[in-house]
Amino acid sequence: MTVRCVWEHNGGDSILYAENFVGAFTRGPSREEAGAGRIYLMRRRHPGARSEAFRRARLQDRQGAGHRYVPAHRACGISRIDNKNVKGVWDMRKLTAVFLVVLFLCMLLSSCSTTANESEANGSESETSQIDTQEWMHTECSKDYVKEFMSILGTVKGDGLLSGYDLDEEHCYNVTPSAVSESTDIKIFKFSDSCASFALIDGEVFEICPSFGGYGFFNAVPWDYDADGTMDLLIASSWGSGMHRSEISVFNVKTKQSKVICTSLEHENTNSENDWFVATQSPSSYTGDPKEVPIFYVVYSAEMKSGDSLVDLSYLAKSCVGSIDLEDGTPVFHPYKASEE
Repeated sequence: MTVRCVWEHNGGDSILYAENFVGAFTRGPSREEAGAGRIYLMRRRHPGARSEAFRRARLQDRQGAGHRYVPAHRACGISRIDNKNVKGVWDMRKLTAVFLVVLFLCMLLSSCSTTANESEANGSESETSQIDTQEWMHTECSKDYVKEFMSILGTVKGDGLLSGYDLDEEHCYNVTPSAVSESTDIKIFKFSDSCASFALIDGEVFEICPSFGGYGFFNAVPWDYDADGTMDLLIASSWGSGMHRSEISVFNVKTKQSKVICTSLEHENTNSENDWFVATQSPSSYTGDPKEVPIFYVVYSAEMKSGDSLVDLSYLAKSCVGSIDLEDGTPVFHPYKASEE
């Protein structure tokens, strides 16, 4: 008769459990020595649970208590133990190591999942290259193309809120951001005394944002938000002497219409004392096609200071205010909560 066994090994102790005789086992320093040794039968407390093998073993050996044993060649007619076909070889140290590795992987996957979810909820701020909050940035201003712009605009008197200001060549500067000039033919001009701000598009001049009582145009990034193949402008500006506010707007180059997306007055959690600027960011870990890199449009508050004029501005990023994305084709502002900044 052959008995199939389950082998358990821990350090210098091997135990072979009988697979088809409940409660029968043998042990020794190794699997081979355990198989050649005595077969032990564990005493069962419930009489009804005793196997026929146990009863027969008790008849042959009534000595001792707790564990009972009989010689291998006498126990229940067993002729030998199948030591070559042991079912299940388990080292407790290996089991412990496997358990710890599985536990570690589960914790790692859980952490990665939490980070990914938070990044998605926060406009992927933690996954993107961040604006340096220790470095002052500067607006670009020059006299390039000013004559061409003024020849189209003409020397006119300001009216309405701009009354008293001369929109003349002396005070006019080209303030087109490099990101805009590299992607489009649009040129943006601003007057240093009134901050009146205009864009020159296809030979026509368009006012792109209010300016009275503020800095007017501050900065812009190109964005084809309506996916029509033409880059539009996502613009940051400020105005208002009594109730100063920053605005983020989008100027559609085809329709020549400007639409305000958000203002600092509308959001209690943002710091309206600081002006806003808009920036593009991309995931720092992205390794795919550079032409398909995801772009996020992020709004920052900034400390401002002017140089020789109101077109010569320097700014230092203070905190992330929110992000701009599309919902059903419409640009929408998502403010960050204080805990997400």
